[in-house]
Amino acid sequence: MTEADILSVRNELTDMVISIVSVSFGMVSAYIVGLWLFLKRAPLVLRALSFIVFSFGLAFMGAIAFLAIYFALFVLTFLYRWPDET
Repeated sequence: MTEADILSVRNELTDMVISIVSVSFGMVSAYIVGLWLFLKRAPLVLRALSFIVFSFGLAFMGAIAFLAIYFALFVLTFLYRWPDET
């Protein structure tokens, strides 16, 4: 394997990692916006459904390694009590 081949493989892997991270960031950002705008007042069934769909999306992307973010969003979805708007 030549140096050019090694650099080519490295660039392809870097592109793949960057695309997974950017799509995962977009999914997490969209979920947080959904929590703030809608899910904080939604019934438990709808919150559970949205969290399950979000979980499947992260699992499909292979981004379950973001365990701390995943746990934080679980807490915000089911345990955190949002303040009433005045």
